[in-house]
Amino acid sequence: MASLKRLFVEQANPVGEPSMPTNLQLGSPKKFRIDTSHIGSNDIPLRTHPTIHSPASLASLSNGSVVEGCISMEYPGWVRVNENLWIPTSLKGHRVLIEDSSS
Repeated sequence: MASLKRLFVEQANPVGEPSMPTNLQLGSPKKFRIDTSHIGSNDIPLRTHPTIHSPASLASLSNGSVVEGCISMEYPGWVRVNENLWIPTSLKGHRVLIEDSSS
């Protein structure tokens, strides 16, 4: 069972993939700026479930947009934007959500 848990943690944050800052409180609302410049895309689709293979919703966020959401305690590496929409904290080994300090 311990090895399965370790595998899950390694998949959620592979070696070399940036993780969310540790000073953020999980579950508390935060504002994040979308930065898709490193993944070769101008926007990022919101997901209907906290898995990268879940269907994308009709909504997407463009590079530079600011979104408010809660870092998930149950699904590491995901931010819940509202009750039904999710966004990953990183894609293709690059962080796509940056804590917005302007507010």
